[in-house]
Amino acid sequence: MEASRGVDAQRRAFAAAGTRALTEQPGYVRAGRLRDYQLEGLNWLIYSWSQDNNCILADEMARPRAPP
Repeated sequence: MEASRGVDAQRRAFAAAGTRALTEQPGYVRAGRLRDYQLEGLNWLIYSWSQDNNCILADEMARPRAPP
């Protein structure tokens, strides 16, 4: 999509194209291979963006652990 177009226009074009969920790693992700749960998270982010929903994708691995 063109960078000069507005975000709303990009979302409308995305919806009008009838875009489906990604089933394999997109070409623009080049640093390694995505795992299945990462691809699912990427699909969720794309869908949320297309619905104009703000979202944050996080995992519990980044949480600091409590001392024993």
